[in-house]
Amino acid sequence: MKNILILLLAVLFVTCKKESEIVTESLPVANFTTDKVEYDAGDVMILTNTSSNADNVRFTLPNGTTSRNASVSYSIDPLIGNVNLIVKLEAISKSGTKSDYIIKGIHINPGKGILTLYSSFRQATNVQISIDGNAVANANLDYTLGMPSDCNQSGYSSYTVVAGVHSLYYSYYSGTQYFYGTKSFTMTTGGCEIINCN
Repeated sequence: MKNILILLLAVLFVTCKKESEIVTESLPVANFTTDKVEYDAGDVMILTNTSSNADNVRFTLPNGTTSRNASVSYSIDPLIGNVNLIVKLEAISKSGTKSDYIIKGIHINPGKGILTLYSSFRQATNVQISIDGNAVANANLDYTLGMPSDCNQSGYSSYTVVAGVHSLYYSYYSGTQYFYGTKSFTMTTGGCEIINCN
């Protein structure tokens, strides 16, 4: 009987010791930060993992590619804007049996460029200009003998335009003659488009 009692106590002691040695794994909490609150088209976005209780992470970027790095750079398309890009981060425990994820929408402002208009052979009056059907206030069309060398050259009419594909309509009088036309152009972030309205 004494031997059975000792055996029972030994089993109980070993069982308690094994249960106390078992470490439970905490559930990961996924999170990440960005280096800015919002971005402009053409910017580079830097994403940094700030998850807790995670041994591995996986970013899913707006273009569908994935990365397991703790910090990721993503180049934003220079022709987009006024959109939210979606980024997902999955945080995975050391054992790989537990995970958590977070999805964030990051606002992208449209990029902008400069549109410069001129006329190479006639003086223009009563100028009407519209971009994508929207009239430009105080429209002007400068007469010159040559194309401007860049969009910042003084003496030319320049307009700030968001990045993307646009349509331009212009009309004006030169003396008693009436001229008009349409053109399409693509503006890039930080770009310069120079159009001769003849």
